[in-house]
Amino acid sequence: NSYYGRVGKCLMSIELKNVTYTYSPGTSYQIHALKDINLEIGPQEHWAIAGESGAGKSMTMYALTSLLPEKNTHISGKILYLEKDGSYTDILTMPFKKRTEYCARKVSLIFQDSINALNPFERIQKQWHETVAIHHPQMKKEEMDTHIKERLKLFGIADDEALRKYPHQLSGGMKQRIAIAMALEADNQILIADEPTTSLDAVNQRNIVNFIQELCEKKKLTLLYISHNLALLDAISTHAATVKDGEIIEKGTREDVFHSPKNPYTRKMIRETMELTYEK
Repeated sequence: NSYYGRVGKCLMSIELKNVTYTYSPGTSYQIHALKDINLEIGPQEHWAIAGESGAGKSMTMYALTSLLPEKNTHISGKILYLEKDGSYTDILTMPFKKRTEYCARKVSLIFQDSINALNPFERIQKQWHETVAIHHPQMKKEEMDTHIKERLKLFGIADDEALRKYPHQLSGGMKQRIAIAMALEADNQILIADEPTTSLDAVNQRNIVNFIQELCEKKKLTLLYISHNLALLDAISTHAATVKDGEIIEKGTREDVFHSPKNPYTRKMIRETMELTYEK
């Protein structure tokens, strides 16, 4: 793993260098959504991206995965991805469509509203088969069925009756767990989770967060977990960054940011929210 404080240059899974993003909701003015973002994310590190609603934490992740709209926007700086040969690719030098396709092969995403990714007109089993077929084309149908049932159990769904239902026939929590499980079928080395357990109760939240951690450790993934729940972030991260008004105001190891913060905003945020404890 690469950690701050090491001597010499270390490889990074992703580097954001002076990334600035502006957009024009009208014709007469621009909004600076991201301002000079610099972030170095090492292989297998688990990063917490913390901040209040509207701080820019999700916007930062959308920038590095090319999910920001192309029209009436401008993004500058460098977003570098590590290649297998040790070189780096700056995605901002690519045409927009190619950049989006490249990021889809590099990063797996779990969204806060993952349930909206489910097709309301198809049964869960058919949708999951299609997802597995994309990411594991060598897998036969019988193997798919066994694989999917095992994944259900990992996410706390013992009854495979859910596979034969349509999304509207499932509870919100179950839909979210299934959507997350399907998102994790991609065999990418970087996983971004953007408030993935918001709609779940405390027990299911804990189970899914623990599963994400175990998956990242088993597959040696780099994790970026976005949340305003600092106690949860403190429990799962090795590194952390706090975001305010589109700027990263503090970053470093988890211990430095969450237990010895230097920035007044970080200290205030921790003081106000850390009492919402998260137990593994």
